Amino acid sequence: MVERGVTALIALLESEIARQAEQSAPYENVEFGSTMSAFSKIEVTDIVRQMIGQENEELYSLPLIRRGSTLEDLKHIERLTGNDAAEADHVAQGILSDVEVVTTYPPGILMPHDKHQFMDSLNHSLEVFGGQPYYDEHMLGRAKLADVPEGD
Repeated sequence: MVERGVTALIALLESEIARQAEQSAPYENVEFGSTMSAFSKIEVTDIVRQMIGQENEELYSLPLIRRGSTLEDLKHIERLTGNDAAEADHVAQGILSDVEVVTTYPPGILMPHDKHQFMDSLNHSLEVFGGQPYYDEHMLGRAKLADVPEGD
């Protein structure tokens, strides 16, 4: 009976060691590409290195949020709220995915370059916030807006 308890304890410790090793693994986005997010390691250029000093380079280049440890913390919080392990994992992954989307630069959402689309988007935003659609002397309505040449 004692042997089984010791064996179970050793198995638990081994799984905890493996989980800790996974959390301290290299950063997810080690390569510096054309995008970055809160999970990206920050590239230190020569100018920045001169400003912060060589001794602070490693600390400065850390990502704002560590994905592995944050995921585990979120799962733990979800478990404390009463969710089962699968639901806690699903919610935690969803939160991290949302953080990734909203902190990614440059964003995937681009403003329309067409003035008609821009005005439609502007008017929609104004209406959502309870305002009135915007029209100036050149845009008295959709019919008038359609008459404005595209090159203006």
